[in-house]
Amino acid sequence: MIDAENAPSSAFSTYGRQGKEVQRGYAIGDYISSNMVNVEVEYRHKFSATGNDYLDKSAMVLIGGVGKSFGEQLEGNSLDFRDTDLLGVIGVGFRYNILPYERLNIKVDLTYNSDGDTIIYFGFGESI
Repeated sequence: MIDAENAPSSAFSTYGRQGKEVQRGYAIGDYISSNMVNVEVEYRHKFSATGNDYLDKSAMVLIGGVGKSFGEQLEGNSLDFRDTDLLGVIGVGFRYNILPYERLNIKVDLTYNSDGDTIIYFGFGESI
């Protein structure tokens, strides 16, 4: 039986974006620990009835998030929730709908985190 104290490092939580999981704005592997909490919000503004076909298929996105990575660390030490840094992120994004009948978008997000890093995400998918 595996418990939190004897879990292998592969069972640890990895803070950062990996596919569609977890917080945008952090590189995978910068924060690895046995526990994490995260809240991320996204506001989208879809343009419509602008008279411009390009704009009518577009949306702007505002991103904000905050979280913590705590508990047993990959290096073997342990940090309490109160002892770890708050990991914040803000960002903006753009969506362009290339196939409306499939709800397929090209998306670009630009994020800035509390470590001072800027990360750009490119992708396809999701609906406007």
